[in-house]
Formats: sequence, structure tokens, C-alpha cells
Amino acid sequence: MELNLVKYCKTEHADDAVNNGKIFVGTFSKYHKIENEALRDIEEGSTTPAIIDETTELLISEDDHDSLLAHSSIKMANGYKLKLPKGMPLWLDKPSFNTFVYCVANDPEPSIEKAKRLGYETYFKITDPEKFGRALMSSISEHYQSPYGVRGEMGAVKYVPRKIQPVNRHSTEIRQKAFEISDLFTKNEKFSEDREFRFVVLEFSNPEQSQYNTLHTDGEVIENIEISKWVKKS
Repeated sequence: MELNLVKYCKTEHADDAVNNGKIFVGTFSKYHKIENEALRDIEEGSTTPAIIDETTELLISEDDHDSLLAHSSIKMANGYKLKLPKGMPLWLDKPSFNTFVYCVANDPEPSIEKAKRLGYETYFKITDPEKFGRALMSSISEHYQSPYGVRGEMGAVKYVPRKIQPVNRHSTEIRQKAFEISDLFTKNEKFSEDREFRFVVLEFSNPEQSQYNTLHTDGEVIENIEISKWVKKS
């Protein structure tokens, strides 16, 4: 995949990044409520929830493109049942996992005009994504003094319809973990023109590095001169 990664931003933030390696790294919760309508995504960080009832073999999934059209009964905690007529729309509040995500555009033809359409003034380029990602990961680990370390991932975002449907709880294809790394690189297809590429940093929560912390922050300002080595002004 050919990459030309750029960060659209305000002029002062581009100067901070290039001169000082100073950047703001948001979390998924930040993008739930960001004021910029073109960037806000209320589904960021969402994972696959289960209906917690041992007698119900339904799980809500985004693995298929079909909408929920089942004639289903869901047992409620108080003993009542809720019957869903066929074709009834259903919206569920999905649990979220909150971690650091630094979003850029894989844009072969960046321009100031595009920056202005997004409500920004300029952009800077990431010259070496792998080295930038490592610098970002180590900077966050040091900033948080993470006792068990961090994990960094980077990649292009996959755009999907974001429709929900029921699948059998006992299917061998159901994911057993709370989320997969690929979930963190998935967005609604309405954002597909953004051509987003993102850097994700997760903080381990145990010595075995098998679990992660969900963070209670909308983001942090990170400053590390090492970051500045892998960015340049437009």
C-alpha cells in the first residue's frame, strides 16, 4: 500500500509538531463529542456486545451487512419479555473501549483547500510512518509511566456499513475477546472519503500483557523531539 500520510491541522499545531515534536493524541471518547461535524464519530471504539442471558442464543454483531429482521424475543432481567416485530429497527448502545488513536489521512494530493474544508489551515507530512509510530508509542508509555508497557498498531481504516444483526451465541466464529485489534481500525462508510490511516496505542494492564486498560481521558499533549524527526511541514 502506497502511503502519503498527512495531518490536517492549525498552523500553530503544525509548527509544534515539526519544531518540537509536540502533538495532541486523542482517544476514542474525544471523537464521540468533537465539535467538528466532519470528524465526529459516535461509534468510535465500539465493540460487539452480547445479550447477557443464558437462555437466549443471540449476539449482536457487525460481521454481516444485513439489518436486524428477526422475529425475536429477548428475556429481560425482571422476567418480562420484549418481542420485536419483524423489520423493527433496533439501536443498541454498544460498549466502548477507550484508548489512544492518532488519525491522519493517506492523501496522495494534499492541499490547503482540503485543510480549509475540514476547518483547518494547513497540514504536515509524516515522512516515516513506522519510526513515527515507534516514537509515538514510546512517548505515551513514558508520559503515563506505564508499568506494564504499551502496544502500538498502525494501519489503514476499513469502512463498513455498521449494521447489526443477530447470530447464534454458540457459533465457532463468534469472537471470544472483548475486541479485536481490527475493531480499532473500523469506521462507518460515510467517512470513507477521509482515507484515514491511524496509529493506535494500547496500554497493558497486567504483567502478562494479555489485557489492556480502557483510558479515562479524551487525550493528552505529548512532546518528544524524536517525533519531530519524522514529520515535515507542507
